Amino acid sequence: NDEDGNFKPLPFNFTRSTSGTRINKDGLIEVVTNNKPRIDFKDDAKGALLLEPQSTNLITYSEDFSNAAWDEGTGTIIENVSISPDGTLSADKFTSASTSSFAHLSQQKSADASQSYTYSIWIKKVSGSGVLKLAISDVNLATSQGTTINLTTEFVRYFYTISANNLSNTGLIGVGLGNLTSGDVIEVWGAQLEQLSYATSYIPTQGSSVTRVADVCNQTPPSGIIGQTELTVFYKGIVERLGGNDGHALSLSQSVDASGSSRILLYRNSGNGNMYVYVQDSTTVFSTPLLVNSNPQINDKYAISIKDNDLIVYCNGVKVAENNLGTIPAMQSVNLNRWNNQINEKNITQEFKLYNTRLSNA
Repeated sequence: NDEDGNFKPLPFNFTRSTSGTRINKDGLIEVVTNNKPRIDFKDDAKGALLLEPQSTNLITYSEDFSNAAWDEGTGTIIENVSISPDGTLSADKFTSASTSSFAHLSQQKSADASQSYTYSIWIKKVSGSGVLKLAISDVNLATSQGTTINLTTEFVRYFYTISANNLSNTGLIGVGLGNLTSGDVIEVWGAQLEQLSYATSYIPTQGSSVTRVADVCNQTPPSGIIGQTELTVFYKGIVERLGGNDGHALSLSQSVDASGSSRILLYRNSGNGNMYVYVQDSTTVFSTPLLVNSNPQINDKYAISIKDNDLIVYCNGVKVAENNLGTIPAMQSVNLNRWNNQINEKNITQEFKLYNTRLSNA
């Protein structure tokens, strides 16, 4: 809540021992210091709580493409020529000197064959064809795998993901641009290579790789609020389906680390992308996974209301599931984007409410 431009403390314990970035109200990328929650305005004009897993930007000099860490291929770089997505004069201009499929503006890193990698970068067209290849390879980008993109005259963040075992030499991975036409002029900023199957928020680097640790957000309510005889929870937001694990929008559990056999979960399935509710006390499964939303979107609203032998779930004002047999779990802790000590996905929390009564359906 940043009412009157003054952020109020969230009613949760929040930690992140490194800085992170967010999109602020002006649409600019902004650094948020250690242990401060990131209120992000990319998907919500009112601001939403952004929670992400740990990730590392393996690219060195993510904004300085004139540094020797970058291979310019057939072309030239002029640094700091225009305003970048963070609002500073830090975007670099690249001019291609020949027509070639070989690498432009590339870096090469060690790779783990068992992992996926995602390359992301902001690019905009200045002049020329505006068509190029965002590429990942093992030796050079002449025979690389990638995706062809059509640039606009505004900065856009482009992404490409690959499993390293799809490359012929999995000891190395190269990232860069290809298929530029001679005379093409582009501007670039904010390169990022992550050992993930998706891109997270921007992690700036200045000479070495940088790790942003996971956001951790939880609360142990006062005695008697949850884990008693009845409750209702309301959640508005989305878990973005980014990786290969279930993503938990919300978990109420026995411990602050979000583990234990007694729990209420609102989660997104890694296989089909659907949202489910799951309830279990220490011995009895109140409900098998209840399908509550097959097409999750930002702004979706969920209400889970429960007491012994009475569970009902609403999504966007419509009853989507109910179960009339089971006992309410014994719980002590509320967690966002966390279950069983794991933080797997990107969570955008717009609103959360907790009531110590089973509210009426109306």
